[in-house]
Amino acid sequence: MKGLGFEKLEKMNENTEVRRLKKMRKRSFHELVMENKRELMTNTEYLNQLEEKLEQRFKQK
Repeated sequence: MKGLGFEKLEKMNENTEVRRLKKMRKRSFHELVMENKRELMTNTEYLNQLEEKLEQRFKQK
């Protein structure tokens, strides 16, 4: 690549690497939905545990 300085070549390589990494990290819509559902289930389970603890404390009093 005649006429391109070392800095320009280095920058082009960095940009290419960034694009490659972004493509690797892309997740499909389905994967994102499933991940959100798992988080919601975890949150629901946590809230259920808190509710049970509160009920137990109330019964003890």
